[in-house]
Amino acid sequence: MVTGVDVTFQVDMRYQPDFDSAIDFVGPRGSLAPLDWHKTFIISDPDNDSIYTGTATFDDNLVGSELSYKFVFGVDSCWAVAWEEPLSTAGANRTLNIPDNDATLPVVYFSNIDRPPIAIDVTITFNVITQSIETFLPDSMALRGTHDSLNWWNLGQWPYMEYLGDSLWKVDITFPAGTTPYIWYNYNAHDPTSDWQLEDLPHNRLFSIVDTAPTQVLPVDYYGSFKVSVEETVEPIPNVYTLSQNYPNPFNSATTIKYQLPKDGKVALEIYNLTGQKVKTLADEKLSVGFYTASWDGKDSQGRAVVGGIYFYRIVVETDSGEDNFVSTKKLIILK
Repeated sequence: MVTGVDVTFQVDMRYQPDFDSAIDFVGPRGSLAPLDWHKTFIISDPDNDSIYTGTATFDDNLVGSELSYKFVFGVDSCWAVAWEEPLSTAGANRTLNIPDNDATLPVVYFSNIDRPPIAIDVTITFNVITQSIETFLPDSMALRGTHDSLNWWNLGQWPYMEYLGDSLWKVDITFPAGTTPYIWYNYNAHDPTSDWQLEDLPHNRLFSIVDTAPTQVLPVDYYGSFKVSVEETVEPIPNVYTLSQNYPNPFNSATTIKYQLPKDGKVALEIYNLTGQKVKTLADEKLSVGFYTASWDGKDSQGRAVVGGIYFYRIVVETDSGEDNFVSTKKLIILK
């Protein structure tokens, strides 16, 4: 009598620019046999549609146990592999409680990247404020991230930032056409009395490149924090564009989005789903310099409640002169 629970894994590899279906294997690695963290459980693409599928049989005594796993791809099942960093888990492992009956898991995208690479070169401006650092005054700031130009693993080869005064640092990074649209990143501050200090965050920062414009300015980040402190005093006139992270996030009934304009401009603030479809327009008007707040109740333009999951909100500001336009996109999550 055959025993065991069959779990079928499925992953869509369409949007991985470094993946070569002719030579690369694909599959999960994980914490419970037959998965292993050191060797890939190889799955296949039987329909030649870039969706790789495979079934692993778990022992009956593992029913209810938590499986941690991630998908990888590469040319060697044991060594050099590319690990996914799923957007839905802030880069952490995927998890599954082993069911008591055979199950087929939903199709997921590798790293949850569900859009093609960008089609044009895009220059991103990063800004970070370091006033929260109390133990030292940084003499240098550097950016690190998952793209080659950000040198995630190469100590000391990260892009250095320019100091603008008042604890504000800036750097422009150009991401060439063909770059995956999601980038993980964070900041390093250099302590002149010791060494580099990586900001203490629960997970890495994330942004999505929108290739509808060749330049994009990210909201101002605050070193060591994903949001502005409630005690912070805001200047009466903003001097930089900012699209803040919505709060609360995740949310289930309503959320607030704040943004600021250093120049007058035509503002469009819109919500999109994961397929790029516009769900709701929150602002579409000419606005003056200042601070603004928008709210979203989780309903589409027809007044219907949207399903839970990941969405994006995007602001486009067009000035009368056509100069200093601003585009920024951030992720939000609805819990249902």
